[in-house]
Amino acid sequence: MNNHNVINPIMEAGYSILMPVAQGIQLSDSLRDTVKVNKLLTTSTKAFSKVAGYNMTTYDKEAGDIDGPFTVGLILTEPVGQEETEIFWLTSAQMLETTSNQMVSGANFVLYLNAVSWMCKQESKITIHAKNLEADYLTVPTSAASAWSFIVIGLIPLAFVGSGVAMVIQRRRK
Repeated sequence: MNNHNVINPIMEAGYSILMPVAQGIQLSDSLRDTVKVNKLLTTSTKAFSKVAGYNMTTYDKEAGDIDGPFTVGLILTEPVGQEETEIFWLTSAQMLETTSNQMVSGANFVLYLNAVSWMCKQESKITIHAKNLEADYLTVPTSAASAWSFIVIGLIPLAFVGSGVAMVIQRRRK
């Protein structure tokens, strides 16, 4: 993440941005001199792009895949007369889905709201999340659910039955 009023509050708060299925932005070498580009979000140098796209057969890096880093979010500004053109460009449509946003504690929504505030020339940035009134669900993997079912339904009752049988045998011997 680079330095800009849109991203600074998120970086200062220690949040991360999640951009699932993001596409790299390739800037033209022949931009006008008046266009200012601020690369807000870039991937690490370990990132790679799958040439096969949705037809890929593995998530691992293969021969022919394109090496990173990639720019996945940027701001373009250009003065035009008395005004200034401002473009905020993110390459992931899925980053504003609720599940993606929840994985980063709401930072994706904060980024979007900060960008809108910046474009509307508002000085204050939103860094406090609104309270979510939705119920949070506990997700338990199948393997863990099976193990706990075996313990609660099988082992614990078996232990009680075994201790009961041991008591009965012990009392009969007396």
